Amino acid sequence: MLAALGSGALLVPGVGVCPVLSAPVGADPAGRLVLARAGGAFNVQQTSLVRGMGRVLSLAISRLELVGELRSRQELLEQLGVVQRALARRAPLRDVLDAITSGARDLLAADVVVLWLLDAEDPRSTELVSAQGLSDVQVHRTRRLPVSMGLAGQAMTTASLVTVADYQQADQPVPGFGGELRAAMATPVREDTHIVGALMVASAHPGRSYGSRDRQTLTAFADHVSLALTDAHTLAAVHQARHDPLTGLANRGLFLDRVARELTAAGSRRATSVLFVDLDRFKTVNDTLGHAAGDELLVTVASRICTALRDGDLTGRLGGDEFAVLLPGAGSRLAAQIADRVLTALSHPVSLAGRLVAVGASIGLASTTTSSNSTSSTSSSSTGTLASTGTVGRAGTELVGPDGTAQAAELLREADLGQGPQRLVRAGVRPGDVPGGAAQRAAATGPGPGPGCRAAVARPATHRGPAYRRECRC
Repeated sequence: MLAALGSGALLVPGVGVCPVLSAPVGADPAGRLVLARAGGAFNVQQTSLVRGMGRVLSLAISRLELVGELRSRQELLEQLGVVQRALARRAPLRDVLDAITSGARDLLAADVVVLWLLDAEDPRSTELVSAQGLSDVQVHRTRRLPVSMGLAGQAMTTASLVTVADYQQADQPVPGFGGELRAAMATPVREDTHIVGALMVASAHPGRSYGSRDRQTLTAFADHVSLALTDAHTLAAVHQARHDPLTGLANRGLFLDRVARELTAAGSRRATSVLFVDLDRFKTVNDTLGHAAGDELLVTVASRICTALRDGDLTGRLGGDEFAVLLPGAGSRLAAQIADRVLTALSHPVSLAGRLVAVGASIGLASTTTSSNSTSSTSSSSTGTLASTGTVGRAGTELVGPDGTAQAAELLREADLGQGPQRLVRAGVRPGDVPGGAAQRAAATGPGPGPGCRAAVARPATHRGPAYRRECRC
């Protein structure tokens, strides 16, 4: 070993006392370029040369550090880009959080990464929501922890990033991690200004330490956890504001917005139809079996309607026992077929409070169609009596529905679809109705509908059995 003998000499084994010359290298004060030789002392020119060599080495080292820092930043940006793309495509929150912990593990070369969030029902506890590098047994043991336990708990209680050289020396280390973890760090996760959790990384490699660059990286990942949580809660709030809390379907406001947007976007290029579904005997169920059974019935009806539709169709609950379905691109014929499927789906009895209950439905249909220079004609084959009840908004739209179609007319008025006067025709289909003559129907309905009009109504012909009577004016 070399032994220092004052500022200008070293004892070199096998050589003896040698003159020495040193120059600083790099930003670290301990970094030195040291030269020793047997013989005489270094002269001024040699001293200057060694110092110049030190400066060149310092510049080379700084460039290498810069390259390493740029590479680290690029890798960080790539990992955060994965997270941001997951947020942009509205990936499930669990997938976004897993992408964050996975990215932190790769970039920080960590053996364990764990994200805990405060339990919404018990703020004194945290819940493990994403982890990398833990066995199933470890995940089970650390699923729920007191908020003050471990390095993550320390980060949450101190509201700061904390690091330790040996995890087992941390305050109240989590027993489920075992004794293999060494260097570790944790930082709090915030939503708005509130601390809602902590993100922790740890290494099992002896000698590993986390520097300032590592701390900045962990903070960046924690910030993206905060972003994901805020985004998820914002989406949840928007969803709750625009969806029916019981069935999860679009509420009246969202449905009207989508109808207006579809009709505006479609213009004269394609047909669009809307089904109006009104349950029969819902009040009887509510009065006899109770409101809980009524709610269960509405949830079942919502599910059955959705199963009868195409991808891209929208179901909404307008209120009470009234539902509506938006059918983009569907003309009256296709819409009538879909209405038949809905009626079939709703014809099966529902088990409520230990009883099988048969609940029928009536479906009204409003449809717009494209038209050229010709004027569409309306078939005069109908069942029951047709009577004019006024006008509704958008040109090219006529509504024929069962009893209660006035609500459908009001719905279209709410959608602000007024483009000119249009006929609203009301048809009540009842068991035993017989077709009337063409002259009688013409007198009842008055002038025919405007260009591009299609309308139909579907209603069970009886409260028993799957037989339906459908009127289609096409």
